[in-house]
Amino acid sequence: MKKAILVIAAILLINVNAVTAHADFFPQETEYAEGELLVLMEETPASSRKNSFSGNTDTGMEIEFEITPLMTVENSDTDTEFTQAVVRNSFGSTETGDVIALVKSETATTEELMEAVEKMPQVKGYARNYANYSHAAGTSNPSDSLWSQQWGAKLIGAQQVWQSNTGSEEVIVAVIDTGIMYDHEDIKSNIYTFSSSFGTDLAGKHGFWYYYDNGKKEVEIGGGPTTGFSWSNADQIGDVDGHGTHVAGIIGATANNGAGVAGIAWNNVKLLAFNVYSPSYTGSSVSGFPIAYDSDVIKAINQIIKLKSEHNMNIRVANLSFGSWRQAVDQTKDPFGQAIKKLSDAGVVVVMSAGNENENIDSPSSKYTGQKPYPAAYKFDNTITVGAVQQSAGSTNYRATYSNYSSTGNFVDVFAPGSNIVSTVRYTPVVGATSERFSNTGYLSMNGTSMAAPMVSGTVALMSSIFPAKSASEIKALVMSGCNGSMAKSGVSKYGTISALSSYSIGSGIATETIVGTTPVVGGTTPNPDRTGTESGSGEGGGGGGCSATGSFLLLLPILAVPFVSKGLRNRKAA
Repeated sequence: MKKAILVIAAILLINVNAVTAHADFFPQETEYAEGELLVLMEETPASSRKNSFSGNTDTGMEIEFEITPLMTVENSDTDTEFTQAVVRNSFGSTETGDVIALVKSETATTEELMEAVEKMPQVKGYARNYANYSHAAGTSNPSDSLWSQQWGAKLIGAQQVWQSNTGSEEVIVAVIDTGIMYDHEDIKSNIYTFSSSFGTDLAGKHGFWYYYDNGKKEVEIGGGPTTGFSWSNADQIGDVDGHGTHVAGIIGATANNGAGVAGIAWNNVKLLAFNVYSPSYTGSSVSGFPIAYDSDVIKAINQIIKLKSEHNMNIRVANLSFGSWRQAVDQTKDPFGQAIKKLSDAGVVVVMSAGNENENIDSPSSKYTGQKPYPAAYKFDNTITVGAVQQSAGSTNYRATYSNYSSTGNFVDVFAPGSNIVSTVRYTPVVGATSERFSNTGYLSMNGTSMAAPMVSGTVALMSSIFPAKSASEIKALVMSGCNGSMAKSGVSKYGTISALSSYSIGSGIATETIVGTTPVVGGTTPNPDRTGTESGSGEGGGGGGCSATGSFLLLLPILAVPFVSKGLRNRKAA
């Protein structure tokens, strides 16, 4: 029988100037990567350290697999000789702790890998490498007077805050999404640009792209005018769908410039792109939506933490407008959950969309029995999960009819405007798919919790700029304490609907309780998602996403369907 080889590959901490990524293409219905697992591994005593292991299934079959470390996370007991030696010698770093790693086999199934790692004493927890979908629900072309259409910014009182204080400190927002069209007329002045101090590979770039393909490496975003899809200029695609650009515009479109829309964070914000989606629609079919795997999201999270801790970048908030439904987990042993925790612990407010399936996360319908939408259902010190309110009074407490909610408030913290939200998008499609987010005007109105989350991220960024001395937990508390409890709280969330005006007033000592801002426009329309799976999918691997446009992912977002290749495109299925 073949002996299973356990190969410790790659670099534990991603180098800023040269980050690698593995890749494959997959159809939109993919719900997890077959033949792969994410594992949380604890340190192993030096006496049992080996270069290879035997991986056995329940039937005794021996299988081969590789283990690629993605990042380390905190462990209460990390001073063993083995841990320090492995991290220092194998990964070129002095960081210690448990390791989140990707287990991959070219021959074994995911179920067989589960059976094998279950028998490994150093494995603390494991999960399938799930796909995430964007949480957008529908689009329509806006008219010319775009500020007049920004009912969401008015509802939360953003303009009153701007009249008093637009902030003083530049804040960086990490947008983990489909990318950002960095040269859009209404975004380019608020895009982060790496200086020459980061080295020649990053100088002049605007972010990173981690994705599955047929062998390409990770790409540093930027280098010229944005284009359509081509591997020869992958760094200039910017946004593989348009969803990320829409999210970015809600947070930080240039304000008071006479064009387009005004971002909630005004102009003391820099948008840093972390594209974790596949290049959309590059196959023969253009009917699918982009998706992102947990493993690539973890790579982006690791890079954010590295930039903040090693380069002192003022990254105060990360926006995650994506997700998918999957089996409920113990977040203390879940690899993806522990990556989110490490980002939260690093002093970054992590804002996550609740999803668009109209489900009570506490007690979902039979379709999702035993499941939760992740990352929305993770609860850590600095995480905020966001549902969507709509412009119409046709729904109880203005909760958008598609938005997920939490009857106990345990899984959805706040609500924010998410329907008929006008923002920036690509001017042209990537390859012409009907589900791409683009308009020759550069602006679209979209719906979904994907749009609600950046309303909160923009508010967090604005408060962080106005009150730069406050910690992440203090900024989160400020946003929570400013919520309007009379809107979308009872039976659907813990705090209600955000109010930037109230948060600012409380932080400034002007008020000690919520100030109710502009009320929604009664009678406004809110398109329902095309289907609950545009960002959420169906079954165990789908759902949980954020926007509901004609297509979405972990956005999360839409995905391109690409031809299968013999080595890369393995059959994906739901459990």
